[in-house]
Amino acid sequence: MRRHRESLGRPGRLGLWTLFRFNPHVLVVLATVLALFYIAREAIPCFIFWHYRSTYRQVDFVMDTANENEGYPYARGVADPGGEEWVMSLAKTPAGYVVESDPTVGFAPGRRIRVWVSDAAFNVGYGKGRSTTIAPVSRFPTLPGLGRLFAWAGLFVVTGLAGMWVAGRSVFRPRILGTETLYDTKAPEKRE
Repeated sequence: MRRHRESLGRPGRLGLWTLFRFNPHVLVVLATVLALFYIAREAIPCFIFWHYRSTYRQVDFVMDTANENEGYPYARGVADPGGEEWVMSLAKTPAGYVVESDPTVGFAPGRRIRVWVSDAAFNVGYGKGRSTTIAPVSRFPTLPGLGRLFAWAGLFVVTGLAGMWVAGRSVFRPRILGTETLYDTKAPEKRE
């Protein structure tokens, strides 16, 4: 393992010996990966909505009960027509429970909310109470299609390439930091 010495003042006077050298481009790479995670989080459900688009139908979700579920409340209800039981994420507010994916809709037993449902689609939750199997029509008047999928995929590619380009710029190259290793071939020159 190589040891690195980073200058802490005038070169040659005082040095800090470390086992690892910090490279600032790592921060750019981590920021890029974080941005790509959130873009992928939106792109994957768009693919599911597009791929299973023929299985989605609009029904009324009739709320029956709200369950606390250790801090993650949800509403149980049935789809009308159909009678299948479904669950929808809720959020707790000072006024009571609201539908997490559409906070304008409050929970009340017997209340009807128009939703998109699919029995065939994969159940993928992607933040803020959103799910690929049940989604309020008020939040999604039309299901995300191929256009939105391509937009997210394009943004993913552009963000990834831009992040790697910025990380590769000479500003972020470690040789600019003026670090020296213990195993340099040429000894540092002494100043008089």
